[in-house]
Amino acid sequence: MCIVFTCGEHTFRKEVEGYEGVVCRCYNCGNYSGRVIKTHPWFTLCFVPVIPLSIHGYEDVTCHICNYAQPLEHRQDDNHRKACHRKDTDKMAATNQMDSTKDNIKDRRRNSNNPVRTEP
Repeated sequence: MCIVFTCGEHTFRKEVEGYEGVVCRCYNCGNYSGRVIKTHPWFTLCFVPVIPLSIHGYEDVTCHICNYAQPLEHRQDDNHRKACHRKDTDKMAATNQMDSTKDNIKDRRRNSNNPVRTEP
């Protein structure tokens, strides 16, 4: 009788809270494609996660182009967000500008539909 066991490692990844939507510059390739990711490696037995290999996990800035990972606490810039920018804020600014333009157009339409009448 032959029983085969498969051992290995699986890494669970998720974006760090507070850094969702933040895109950072990769110091390896220079592209703005780095994301702040928290990784949790696990030892697997027969494809089932059994033992965590780290208690708290690792917070890295991971590039999705060159797969370079740099620990968040070892970033070369003083402020982690100096080399990062939020796509959400750019979208929000554009959305707010469009909303204010739409409001101005609605106000003009309201005023043109209800002209002010003056009596002679």
